[in-house]
Amino acid sequence: MEETKIALKESGIVFDKIFINQPNKYNVIKDLNLTRYFDDQGQLIERLMKTDVADFCELTLIDVPYNQKFSCHSRFYV
Repeated sequence: MEETKIALKESGIVFDKIFINQPNKYNVIKDLNLTRYFDDQGQLIERLMKTDVADFCELTLIDVPYNQKFSCHSRFYV
C-alpha cells in the first residue's frame, strides 16, 4: 500500500483514504459518494462503468501492461 500512496502523492492526487482488498467496491464508491476511483483491474472498471456510479465518479484505470484492452474514463500512468 505504501507504493500506492507514494505514486498518488507524486502525481499530485489528494486522497483521504485508500481501500484495498474490499469485497464490494461498488458499495464503497456509492456509500462514500466518491468522485474519483482508481483500480488496476480492467474488468472491474468496465463493470463499474455500466452502473450508476459512473454518473458521479470518475473511474480511473491504473495503467499496467495487463489491462491495455479495457475502457475507462481515464488512465493513471505510473
